[in-house]
Amino acid sequence: MYKLDAYIGRTVAAAVIMVLLVIVGIDLLTTLIDELEDLEGDYTFGRVVQYVLLTTPSSLFEYLPFAALVGCLAGLGSLAGTSE
Repeated sequence: MYKLDAYIGRTVAAAVIMVLLVIVGIDLLTTLIDELEDLEGDYTFGRVVQYVLLTTPSSLFEYLPFAALVGCLAGLGSLAGTSE
């Protein structure tokens, strides 16, 4: 029974991580594009990248519940789709 629980856990965790990376990646990309409009003076591209990287942990924390929901549905759905 332990092997089955570990298999389900790995499948769901992988789906959650994949969904979280996609959502946060899209959010970081849109933030980067949005901040590029404000470039002037001392606010250079390096500062924009630094700002985006420093806001990444809050984005991860913000999107984790949604990613867990969608990841669990995707992971369990993939297991059900292959009759596992």
